[in-house]
Amino acid sequence: MPAPGIGSATHAVWTASLVHPLPSDRTTLLVTSAVFVVLIGPSRIYLGDHWASDVLGAYLIGGVLLGLAVVVYLPLKERGVLQTPRARARMREKKALRSFPTKLWI
Repeated sequence: MPAPGIGSATHAVWTASLVHPLPSDRTTLLVTSAVFVVLIGPSRIYLGDHWASDVLGAYLIGGVLLGLAVVVYLPLKERGVLQTPRARARMREKKALRSFPTKLWI
């Protein structure tokens, strides 16, 4: 069972980022999510809900799954598999503009 209030706090942060998007929102979301993950483990030990070995095991499993996701994601991103057709068209246009400098290139 998750710690009380963590789900609500996470939901509030994600909702705020969708309502008021800023360029730094991605970083804010990643840092906020990481802080929640790091702080929930010790809080579960302190509250007596889990043993330290449970929390360390969960961190280990989470780290392995994150590593696998990154290993799969990065090659797919480099190949352009994850891009939408619209994003591919924009990239082709940008590459064409770089190859043939014109007034629009600046």
